Amino acid sequence: QHEAGAARAEVKAMVAYAGKRRGGAGGDAGRVERVRPVSFGCLGTAREMWTQAVAAVGSVYDVSSVRVVHTGFDGAGWCEGGAAYLRFAERVVGHLDPFHANRAVSRCFDASHAGERLEALSALYAGDALSCADALETFAREGSARAAVVAEVAPYLRSHASSIGVGGPSLGTMEPENQHVYQSRLSSVPCAWTRRGADAVARIRSRRA
Repeated sequence: QHEAGAARAEVKAMVAYAGKRRGGAGGDAGRVERVRPVSFGCLGTAREMWTQAVAAVGSVYDVSSVRVVHTGFDGAGWCEGGAAYLRFAERVVGHLDPFHANRAVSRCFDASHAGERLEALSALYAGDALSCADALETFAREGSARAAVVAEVAPYLRSHASSIGVGGPSLGTMEPENQHVYQSRLSSVPCAWTRRGADAVARIRSRRA
């Protein structure tokens, strides 16, 4: 995707599930398993992805009976905009994935400012994204945070403040989903894909998952 001059395409992916439980395959009590997961991935526009993904969910679940949907996203517009396609539920609650928020804040500091990094992350862990953004800007003015990075991260936190620390279930699931379902096949070396081929493989992988 990121090679200079290369044709670019993005696999858009979603996984929906009814919850999580401990004690998955093999009787491993420490294993966390998703309940009735439905995966869907394809190349295409956000509208194409979401309308087909919701149809895939509807093939397993009675969506007319769904009361609340918790949706996790990383801040990308097409992910966050998916809430508009989930209005079959009475309530849709958005959550910015903690993995991405934590990584964004951590990028603002080098190894010599671990204390300041922890202070900023503590505000984030408390669900106060606005205070975290303020702290980052203070550290940048003092020279203990990377000003150029803070200039990107602070607005990112403020624009998603209502989706940070809002409670609800753990939604840390897309990174392993991407790695094991899509990247393990599509990112293998040496491989090159036409758009049609990549789309077909993404659909097959998600269906098998």
